[in-house]
Amino acid sequence: MGCDGSSGHSNYSQRYSTGEEGQPDTSLLAACPVPLRLHTTNGTRIIWNNPRPSSTRFCQPIKLVFEKETTELAKKEIENIERQIADLQPTFMKVNEKKVIVTHCMKMTMIDGKTFGVVTETGVQVCGVCKATPKVMNDLEAVAKLVPDISKFEYGLSTLHAYIRVFECILHIAYRQKIKKWRVSKPAEKLIVKQTKMEIVKKIKEQMFLSVDIPKPGHGTTNDGNTASLFFEQYSLASSVTGIDEEL
Repeated sequence: MGCDGSSGHSNYSQRYSTGEEGQPDTSLLAACPVPLRLHTTNGTRIIWNNPRPSSTRFCQPIKLVFEKETTELAKKEIENIERQIADLQPTFMKVNEKKVIVTHCMKMTMIDGKTFGVVTETGVQVCGVCKATPKVMNDLEAVAKLVPDISKFEYGLSTLHAYIRVFECILHIAYRQKIKKWRVSKPAEKLIVKQTKMEIVKKIKEQMFLSVDIPKPGHGTTNDGNTASLFFEQYSLASSVTGIDEEL
């Protein structure tokens, strides 16, 4: 279960059936469930397994809201979904004259970092599980002492977003190799980073046939899951193009 917003959609002249004016139709928030597995009560027999859990094949939207995704709207919709999950009742049916009872277990695992921050009431750059800030994230000893909030584990770990974040981290390190600094403040350093970025982006396009760090209207950048996956599949070539050690 999860929800996410998007913007940059076409703006139409038609009025809403509700008669409300001034309501934008260029932004959309969708809430969708995706079935993962159907198994017996004791878990010993799997009756059905979703062959493509990351695909939209079995994804059916249960709510579409034509509003821009904000912290308030995301929090409101998440609370509404969690309330409906808590009110779910078992499904009763008959199969070959046998009574079958299906209980439902739904978790909010299809959420991005922004939505997770809303749920955990933390900033985008702060870990919602252990509350680690960017200041202490490079101090492994300090991070090891932090106590994780086990209740936040139910939201899962998005391997897709992990791929993308590590991919972007490698790109940003590659852009800054010549100045050896993460924070770029001086105009001369900004120019060096900009030129290095243009060179690396061009090499990745020519040698790996991937478009990276290109803004997309209403949808972030071209740094999506497929791009990150293809980048890491060609790790030797990626290392030579970015100048980052292949072992990383």
